[in-house]
Amino acid sequence: MKKLFFSLAFILTVSYSFAQEIEKAPVIKLLEAMNIDQTMSQTIDAIAKTPAYAAMDIPQEVWDEFKKEFNSHNLMDQLAPIYAKYYTEEEIIQLTEFYESPIGQKTIQVTPQLMGESMTVGQKIGADVMKKVIEKLDKLGYSRSS
Repeated sequence: MKKLFFSLAFILTVSYSFAQEIEKAPVIKLLEAMNIDQTMSQTIDAIAKTPAYAAMDIPQEVWDEFKKEFNSHNLMDQLAPIYAKYYTEEEIIQLTEFYESPIGQKTIQVTPQLMGESMTVGQKIGADVMKKVIEKLDKLGYSRSS
């Protein structure tokens, strides 16, 4: 009886693991269609050029080492269950078709620059808003602690 129980448990575990791998396949194909390697490299480059990081004067070798150490295969394995959580398999297939299309390929190419420029705009807006908040707090009598 114990042998039967352990055999069944083993078969269920292997089947479940295999099923998870099958579910990952469409997501991995999507992430490959999104050219995740190139996108991450370009995104890191765009982030390095944002005023906040550029002001830190971080040597290019540091960014190059970061890009080299970044493992996109590990990332894809970690992202697959997240995508599978929010998208059906049919939606994953549709997204893959989109990213394989000309507009999808353009989206992949321009996204890092869009993100970098958007981060710069967001940082500026955030700094402006924070300045206004501090000025308002000062007018209301709140003092900043050093």
